[in-house]
Amino acid sequence: MAIKKNISVRLGVADLRRIKEIANRLDVKESEIFRYAVKSLATRLLPLLNRQLSGISMLVALLESGEDLLHHFEFDTQQLQRLINTGLADGQRPVDPEDIDMLAIAIINPDYIAARISEKTGIRVDPNFAFGALQKYLFRKYQVRQYVLVEN
Repeated sequence: MAIKKNISVRLGVADLRRIKEIANRLDVKESEIFRYAVKSLATRLLPLLNRQLSGISMLVALLESGEDLLHHFEFDTQQLQRLINTGLADGQRPVDPEDIDMLAIAIINPDYIAARISEKTGIRVDPNFAFGALQKYLFRKYQVRQYVLVEN
């Protein structure tokens, strides 16, 4: 039998209402919706459990975790610098401070990031797709994935 523990979470009325409506729609208990949400998030953030994750690998984990993660926690440049470049192994390439700045700014000012990426690539970036363009730019720069920037 699995050991379970009760926890307390503060949620807004609107969030609670949505959870209740989803549970009613699916004909399940609200607690099942919470467990599903926690398991889904834990699966999505699984790479962050690796304590040796740093540098480019940590950058990739954060980018792949999604814009909403960065937006929710409102990481500033110093926090991202610590998360990404602390604990680098010998010979491991750090992420450039300019790229960490862009990541921090991307969440609060997509227009600025769109302009910066456009300037760096020569391809016009729509501010509505600035985070995706930043992802592609950083993946390409750090040779993580092969992406072709497409003009919108």
